[in-house]
Amino acid sequence: MTTGIPPLRTGTKLAFGIGQIGEGIQAAVFLMFLLFYYNQVLGVPGTLCGIALALSLIFDAVTDPLVGNLSDAWHSKLGRRHPFMYAAAVPLGVCFFLLFNPLVSGDLALFGWLLAMTILCRGAMTLYHVPHSALGAELSQDYHERTILVAMRHFFGALAFIGVFVLGFFVYFTATDAYPNGQLNPAAYGPFSGWLAAAMAVSVWYSAFGTRQRVPYLPKAAPTQTFTLRGMIDETWLSMHNPSFRWVIIGFMVIIVGFGAAGALNMYMLTFFWAFDATAIVIVLVAGPLGSMVGYLSAGAFYRRFDKKHGVIIGTAIWLGAHFVSVPLLLAGWLPPPGTGGLLLAITALSGLGAFGIAQLLVGLGTMLADIADEHELLTGRRQEGIFFGAFSFTNKTSAALGSLIGGTVLDLIGWPTGTAVRSAADVPWDTLVSLGLVWGPLSVLLALPGLYFINRYCLTREEHNDILRQLAARHAGSAGIDQAQNAL
Repeated sequence: MTTGIPPLRTGTKLAFGIGQIGEGIQAAVFLMFLLFYYNQVLGVPGTLCGIALALSLIFDAVTDPLVGNLSDAWHSKLGRRHPFMYAAAVPLGVCFFLLFNPLVSGDLALFGWLLAMTILCRGAMTLYHVPHSALGAELSQDYHERTILVAMRHFFGALAFIGVFVLGFFVYFTATDAYPNGQLNPAAYGPFSGWLAAAMAVSVWYSAFGTRQRVPYLPKAAPTQTFTLRGMIDETWLSMHNPSFRWVIIGFMVIIVGFGAAGALNMYMLTFFWAFDATAIVIVLVAGPLGSMVGYLSAGAFYRRFDKKHGVIIGTAIWLGAHFVSVPLLLAGWLPPPGTGGLLLAITALSGLGAFGIAQLLVGLGTMLADIADEHELLTGRRQEGIFFGAFSFTNKTSAALGSLIGGTVLDLIGWPTGTAVRSAADVPWDTLVSLGLVWGPLSVLLALPGLYFINRYCLTREEHNDILRQLAARHAGSAGIDQAQNAL
């Protein structure tokens, strides 16, 4: 839309994508280990853990639109997004390390530590996540190049998941006589979190540093644009008046509640319901990121075949179907028994298939938001990717908070046993295991299913977006002509 902008270099794209490693590490650890560590390893009641995680997510959700709006209006030589990305790196690493190295003991004290450190960790990530996401929409206005950028970002996020699982189960959570399931060993979490904290800080800093040369070509805040709390609330409310954005928000919000409830229980399923050993757990966990990576690599071709709305619906349906069938099939006797190689093969295949679907969901939604930001600029004359990604993250995390609360509360409702006496599936009653599996599988899918209806209401087509870009190009060309005429005078 603006002349004189050099092509986006491969190194810049890679630096943008590598930044997702930090987010991927936090997402993998929070999804798989955080609840498990505080509940199963340290013995904090599941409901208290669920409340702490939900409250931290709600706090995080509130700060997302705040940072989005603040970065939209930021004036500096480093541009609108980069100052926040630089500022996040060190606090993020420090808070993450402290989260898994509590300096207190006792249920209430650990509850307070979990709440405080998770809030600080998520707050530091918000300083990075929202500007980084908005930067992806600003680096390119091309319909397909945006898809590639989003896919590349999530590809590196999937690599981070693999790194977390390999480091954890092959280095720190190896089986010992005292802990046949090494993920129950409290001493392993200190060094495990230390290496990951360092990797997070480095990846976040490098992403900002490696994309710095694009700052002169990125959209800038209007000279009169400033941040106010009232302005943030008004802009966030205005964003919800965009029908495409509203339906995307509602649909993903519903989907993420089911995803969050299932994700909070993943480690319990792998350790106790499926009764896998450390090697088998790694195989299943790595199958997810590998399936996602295949999805991200094929996203360009996938979204040339399908428009974004139908691609998101198809991807979500693939994930829901793969996630739904495993528990009913096992309970019906149509899958091999827990702990066997045959069951490992089946669960690995379903995990990879579901992750392929999730990849299409995430890529599609990320590029939808970038297109919506173009539509918003055409209608209002203001370039505000930050407010859209911030508002989207707000609803995402609020819904994930509900999912985490459901997951933590379920553990208490079904009477899940904790403590050093629980070493394997043999130490858990069968009816408790069945309840766990039904909540993780069929119930979580039923919670997410209505989201497909709302996503289907999204109404911005490829042709309409191309027309928006043409109108914006004409507007920018006209503005440039006026500026040149004024300068000549």
